[in-house]
Amino acid sequence: MSIPIAIPVSAQVIPTVNRFTATFNAPTINRYDFGIAANTDQLILAMENRSIYIIEQVAFSMDIAEADFENSINIVPQIRFTRAVPATQIFQAPLPFANYFDGLNTYMFFSGVGGNDVLQGTFTGILNQVPATVGKLTITANVQLQIYKINDQQWIAKFLDRKNDLGAGLNLRGKRDPRGW
Repeated sequence: MSIPIAIPVSAQVIPTVNRFTATFNAPTINRYDFGIAANTDQLILAMENRSIYIIEQVAFSMDIAEADFENSINIVPQIRFTRAVPATQIFQAPLPFANYFDGLNTYMFFSGVGGNDVLQGTFTGILNQVPATVGKLTITANVQLQIYKINDQQWIAKFLDRKNDLGAGLNLRGKRDPRGW
């Protein structure tokens, strides 16, 4: 199921990919730990002022088989999205990864505030070593996003201030009135 939303035809599609690596025994003994500085605040996207961004789809995989990933989870890997200016978390909770997926619909909306504002990702999680990963020094996670950038100021004004149109075009039964009442 997806949430239908009409975006302007001028919207730009921005595909991104970020890679996060964990090394066996560093920093956690006998584990692959993604909680390291290199996986913190990785640049995902430079944002523009007065633009709305939509993370429409997410894909996640690692350089090990999915069954081996699922069997090795110690602390579920997750990504937390933040902005640099001001330094704030964009969504209420990190996005968890308990299995691989391709094309997960998310519809996460956020806006750019200008200046040096960027979308960043911090990837954390811990994996146990399983028989298939014995001898593997590192494990790499791949997070791909499909982001729409919307600059149409009329669309943005309607999106940010929908209260101006509440009830427009509806009759008392909640159906659209063809006369626009």
